[in-house]
Amino acid sequence: NQRVNRLIEQAFALDPRIKEFKAQDKLLKEEKKREKDALVNADAIKAAAEAEKLRIEQEEAATAEKELAQKAKELKDNFKNAVKKEKKSIRRLMRDYNSFLPETANADHVLYHTERIEIVIANNDVEYLEEIRIKFESAMNLGVEHMALVLEEEHFFITGIFIFWSFNVPQFRRRHLQSI
Repeated sequence: NQRVNRLIEQAFALDPRIKEFKAQDKLLKEEKKREKDALVNADAIKAAAEAEKLRIEQEEAATAEKELAQKAKELKDNFKNAVKKEKKSIRRLMRDYNSFLPETANADHVLYHTERIEIVIANNDVEYLEEIRIKFESAMNLGVEHMALVLEEEHFFITGIFIFWSFNVPQFRRRHLQSI
């Protein structure tokens, strides 16, 4: 049996058809292994590409978000500066025109007008503050009394006390009750 087995082994070892069959079988196994590795590598490459794409999208989104935040901050700062400028202008007008009082006014009247102007300009709406400043500037030509009337009118409007002023200058009449 040993001799027969050795003879068969020698025949297999020397037969070129068997060698070719084993070589083809080995090539098929290697090809299958390469295909499997290629699929794994392709999946890994695809996953890496998707991860890179996701990372780039996140960076772009973060950059866009930072730009939006920066623009919002700039707008907010511009708004604050405009409000501050208008308030400063109104306070300067009040200071320059003796708190909209005649020269003979006492300290209580000055305090009274100062408190009222602070209530009026406590509003942080730039357009409203600009409107008030323009009203004060246009009343400058008519005198301190008219500036005081504008202050009173705005104070009454802000505090909710609606009063019609019936002086002869149409630009100072309030039209706020028309909308009620």
